[in-house]
Amino acid sequence: MTTITISDQEYRDFSKFLESQCGIVLGESKQYLVRSRLSPLVTKFKLGSLSELLKDVVMGRNSELRVAAVDAMTTNETLWFRDTYPFQVLSDKLLPEAAANKRPIKIWSAASSSGQEPYSMAMTVLETQQKKPGLLPNVAITATDISASMLDMCRTGIYDNLALGRGLSPDRRNNFFEEVGDGRMKVKDNVKRLVNFKPQNLNCPINTTYGS
Repeated sequence: MTTITISDQEYRDFSKFLESQCGIVLGESKQYLVRSRLSPLVTKFKLGSLSELLKDVVMGRNSELRVAAVDAMTTNETLWFRDTYPFQVLSDKLLPEAAANKRPIKIWSAASSSGQEPYSMAMTVLETQQKKPGLLPNVAITATDISASMLDMCRTGIYDNLALGRGLSPDRRNNFFEEVGDGRMKVKDNVKRLVNFKPQNLNCPINTTYGS
């Protein structure tokens, strides 16, 4: 039977590792959070205890386990068209100015979580193109995140009703999504084509990824 206890020293060592690798600061007395998020990995990686897992992570004995541990500790929170103003600036100012200068525009969505932010940008581009056909420049959106599981979700572009209800209007749901069953909807291909999802640890130099 696996144990799920964690000593104060193990917690301090893991906290230092997590902060140094990806900038996540756990603070004091968050052992319960580490236990709840990492305990499933004990079984997945066939380890004897949570203590063994933490030691392997801190010592760098298993790169796959390190990536999985960071992924598990990442908190992902986002919604569609969060803070309306930036999307208005993109539509009303940045896209027209780039078109007038006949320049392509490249957008980087850092820490893109489950994809709502970059896909909202892509929808904004398409809506603007509908209003001004032929006048907009080529647009490329690069979306990055440290979490491999979140990137996989982003690439599928499938969301449930709870996620779809957070900031997404009925008109945009109808225009940019298609039903896939079980109350879920998928981002249409014309939206997905504008976004390229890549792994990126913001604590590392640009163009490098965690675990590489």
